[in-house]
Amino acid sequence: MGERQQTGSQAPRGSHSEQEPAVQPEPRAQPASRAQPASRARPEGLRERKKAATRQALQTAALRLFAERGYQATAVADIAAAAGVSERTFFRYFASKEDIALQDVARVLPRLQRAIEERPPSEPPLEAFLNGFRTLAANPEEPRLALLYGGLPESWSTVPLQTGARMLTMLEEAVSSALLHRATDVVQGESDEARRFRMLLATRAGLAALRTALIHFYELGGLKAQPAERFVELVNEAFRLLELGCRGPVDL
Repeated sequence: MGERQQTGSQAPRGSHSEQEPAVQPEPRAQPASRAQPASRARPEGLRERKKAATRQALQTAALRLFAERGYQATAVADIAAAAGVSERTFFRYFASKEDIALQDVARVLPRLQRAIEERPPSEPPLEAFLNGFRTLAANPEEPRLALLYGGLPESWSTVPLQTGARMLTMLEEAVSSALLHRATDVVQGESDEARRFRMLLATRAGLAALRTALIHFYELGGLKAQPAERFVELVNEAFRLLELGCRGPVDL
């Protein structure tokens, strides 16, 4: 009887083992179906990397040409040729050369804001602005924001004038916001409106100093004749004169 019970118990096990081959392929098929999107994702990843590389090449070429020739003198065809692509390819990535300039400024402005906000509490607004700019300019990986205007003021006509105005607005908003966020620079009894007026004054005076230094830099020949560090020196001198009420002598 014991043997019959064993045999009876083996039969169900055997019946289960007969069903197993029909069940086993299902879990094996799942990894194969999941692998297909991964194989398709590889060429998509390569395409995305190529697009990113082309976009970066266009941005790098444009910023270099803006600094060397000036915004007005730089054509889309020049940017495309310098990046090794066609004009048609350029317009797949950017609507215009203005688009490149404004996007790069927008990318860097948060770093300028942080550099200003992180200045010591003892620094007054104008000094915090200057030292924040110095911090950004000292980093070789950062573009020289103001050099995007490249060229003397007469080259900033028509479209460059519009572009320059938009850049100045972006800079003004970023710097004034950073100065206002410095909670340490609060005068007892000063209203919010009065403080905002004071920070906007510091911002606009600082931007005027930057622009004056930039004009003189290009009067000296710009990047073709001077290193970019010379521009930073001129900015330092412009801010120093502001602090002295524009009293001389001037150290140029």
